Amino acid sequence: MAICKLCQSAPCKPKAHIIPKWAYGNILANGPAAVVPADQDQYIGKSPAGEYDTNLVCIACEELFSPLDSFGCSFFRDSDWGQDGFEKLTGTSYKIKTLPGDHYESLHKFAMSLLWRSSATDRKNFNGVNLGPREQVLGKMLLGNTCSPELFPIRLTRYFTPEKIPLLDPEHFLMNPQSTKISGYSFTRIFIYGFEIFFSTDSRISPQTLLEFCASPKSIPILGQCFTGSPDMVSIKKMIQIHQ
Repeated sequence: MAICKLCQSAPCKPKAHIIPKWAYGNILANGPAAVVPADQDQYIGKSPAGEYDTNLVCIACEELFSPLDSFGCSFFRDSDWGQDGFEKLTGTSYKIKTLPGDHYESLHKFAMSLLWRSSATDRKNFNGVNLGPREQVLGKMLLGNTCSPELFPIRLTRYFTPEKIPLLDPEHFLMNPQSTKISGYSFTRIFIYGFEIFFSTDSRISPQTLLEFCASPKSIPILGQCFTGSPDMVSIKKMIQIHQ
């Protein structure tokens, strides 16, 4: 039997979700989830019950994630994320809404748990995330129940659509996590319930210009962007055209 990749001591739980099941709620209610790959050469897949991994974590470590997943559900899925309260961000195509930092710690820990699970799993849909030695650093933080704005900082973007188009509504499909480099620094993007969580995953402290609008104990900025015409929507449309 496989050993838990987090505590590295107990046997793995038979089924552990990588992305919490609530993140598939709107999608699975209308049939299998559409899962959009990071690579345009791959097909848009279907996931009838979300992504499980039988070789990821033990029961005890899964329980460590449980309160974090519950917070993530209340923050991302159950909160009202209409465009009210978002203001134009001067000189950009974005809007912005700034929340107080009261829930920063819970938000950051939940996001870090998603990042660790995405990196640690061997499931194909998460091949775009490989933290290397940083995965162990992140795992120790999760086991120690700690977080810091300087380590794996996060920036949130909420995608809006002017009208509900099921396949192209970011609340109604999942995009596979993906890693990228900007100015030589490593970053990872995880998409969940109409949000992008953008992480700095480099071992070096990224330049401040790349970390602007990151969450902190003082405030949680939420960037707002119209999904229509965004680079991600353009990529999805290309995939649909390629594989029709």
